[in-house]
Amino acid sequence: MLEAYFKNPNILSRLEDKSLGPGIPYLAEYLSKQGYSIRTITDYLRAAAHFNYWIRSEHIPLHNIHEKTVDKFLYEHFKECHCAIAKGGPIRQSRPATRQFLNVLRMHDVVDLPEKPVSISPIDKLLDDFGKHMEKVHGATLSTIHSYSMHIRTFIKAKYQDEPIEFKRLCVEDVREYVITRAGGYKPKTVKSLATSLRAFFRFLRMTNQIEHPLEDVVPTVPHWKLSTLPKYLTEKQLQCLLSSFTVSTPIGLRDRAMTLLMSGIGFRAYEVAHLSLDEIDWKQGIIELKKSKSRHASYMPLPAEVGEALAMYLQKGRPYTKERYIFVSHASPKGRPLSPSAVRIAIRRAFKRCALSVPSYGTHVLRHTLATRLLQKGARLKEIADLLRHQSIETTNIYAKVDLRGLAQVALPWPEVMP
Repeated sequence: MLEAYFKNPNILSRLEDKSLGPGIPYLAEYLSKQGYSIRTITDYLRAAAHFNYWIRSEHIPLHNIHEKTVDKFLYEHFKECHCAIAKGGPIRQSRPATRQFLNVLRMHDVVDLPEKPVSISPIDKLLDDFGKHMEKVHGATLSTIHSYSMHIRTFIKAKYQDEPIEFKRLCVEDVREYVITRAGGYKPKTVKSLATSLRAFFRFLRMTNQIEHPLEDVVPTVPHWKLSTLPKYLTEKQLQCLLSSFTVSTPIGLRDRAMTLLMSGIGFRAYEVAHLSLDEIDWKQGIIELKKSKSRHASYMPLPAEVGEALAMYLQKGRPYTKERYIFVSHASPKGRPLSPSAVRIAIRRAFKRCALSVPSYGTHVLRHTLATRLLQKGARLKEIADLLRHQSIETTNIYAKVDLRGLAQVALPWPEVMP
């Protein structure tokens, strides 16, 4: 069963460790039957292997494994982990994986059900309910929920400390004082994220009748304007230098160049590059049906010849053999595992460093900005750029109007002459 997900014998030996009986194979079987993707299954199995390793190293008996054990692993051990085994991913990924693993262990009687329900802290229960609400009602991603929950947890602990949590006693001054105090030590972007998190949380509390007054309306507005700066982008010469830095005689060079062209030629995000599947490309029509995007809606994208040729070259001459349907995979052991968005970002940063260019940013988003700026300079309308970049609001695209200096010069009013 595990051989379907891992080829490396060292990884397989860790997964087949019997400290928790055949728990990990049970988890793989359960996740497969539930329809989880291969990528998610491999991530969950790695996290379970880390948990299994920690259980063995701490000499924790089977009858003492329960929710509090999982919490100790996640919130105490994970921060200072020095295990001789990979963590299996960030905590936001390990959290659902280990909890699912515990459920599977109980289903197969590997560990016992608790004699009485294990108590969960009020904050954890509240944030779990809030996260489910944000996902189901607002379609928030896991990363957004994690970011919001982090700010909310800090707010609750600062306000109540060890006292009982009573939201109905919250007042306007409590909220304003907290945000203003935090604003003194945070960057404007972080304070804005904090304010957005609190507004969403207060709406949730009011909807669930935990508060009566609309406290979301009293959260101070943070002065951080989106259009206050120029977008960072590459010049044509810098972009060509970046693309020429990839060694196309190597598989990794073919892969990284194809990923770069997807971002600079069609405006893909790192997340979208990592999740691009073979099934989403219509080679005959020259179209990509992007199913996993930030908006969670399918988008149909053009496939330019240069981008299509780079993809085809990688698939034919660079990509290792794998049953995985995602296009971009790892070339290190274990080969064929899908790349994560962070791996995509790391590959692009490496390329920027090789070029030794003096560029405004080494991040992947500068490639989307470059595409938008080039299109605008060639005469494309903002609406066309917004559609290509899949912006939900044209306001997001308006920042690129500041780059079109020729267009701005045409609409600028003449400066009145000063009479002597």
